[in-house]
Amino acid sequence: MGFPSSQTVASWVVSSLQSEEWILLQVASIACVKEKLINSIPSEIEERIEDYLPHIAEELRNRASRLREDGELETFEIDQEPSPYIRGRNILHQPTLALIREMDPSDFEKICAQILKKLGANSEATGKVADDGVDFIGYNFSPLDRRGLPTSVVSQAIVVGQAKRYRQSNIVTENDLRKFVGGALKKVHALRDRQDFGVLSPVVYSYWTTSDFDPSAKEYARVMGLWLMNGPTLAKYLLELEVELGSAS
Repeated sequence: MGFPSSQTVASWVVSSLQSEEWILLQVASIACVKEKLINSIPSEIEERIEDYLPHIAEELRNRASRLREDGELETFEIDQEPSPYIRGRNILHQPTLALIREMDPSDFEKICAQILKKLGANSEATGKVADDGVDFIGYNFSPLDRRGLPTSVVSQAIVVGQAKRYRQSNIVTENDLRKFVGGALKKVHALRDRQDFGVLSPVVYSYWTTSDFDPSAKEYARVMGLWLMNGPTLAKYLLELEVELGSAS
């Protein structure tokens, strides 16, 4: 195995953070690479990391910016110093994330419906073999009604979503999102024909997973306007909304 890229080292560093205490990025990077490349010479690793460090820091800062733009939970923080420090964020959400990653897929679909219910929607888990990849639906969803102001029911949105209970390493791809969109459009067309909601009612297409999305999937979601939630973000919602994991059964 050759020496990893700065992007790979950045990913290793973020995955290794177990504390919200600040640590030198250089120290964290060296420790990660030494753990992964056990047969490499330590002095060579330290020299390569010193050369790579500006690129690793830039990659991490870009990732932090994208997390904020995409509305995802910030799992780390990096400062702007020439010799940067990094620390974990929202570490307390990790036990909840571990629980939902081991959950039965059908129970995870119900948990996603519970999140929508806590957000004010009339929701249900719908995942079946022939349901066009739509695992949960929420009716009368009012994302703008966060101050208790009245909103007409007919102007409220419907949420159609896919729920994927994946392990951390099973990353969602752009192709996964494209397949979901195709099936979800078919499902929404059928619901409109049944007059379950208005012809002009807005629709929010959602893809929620306990793992994460690769860069091309995130870019596709931005272009298409998909509501993505990865594992850490879902754990944040579950805790903040006080969703009981036992309510899935």
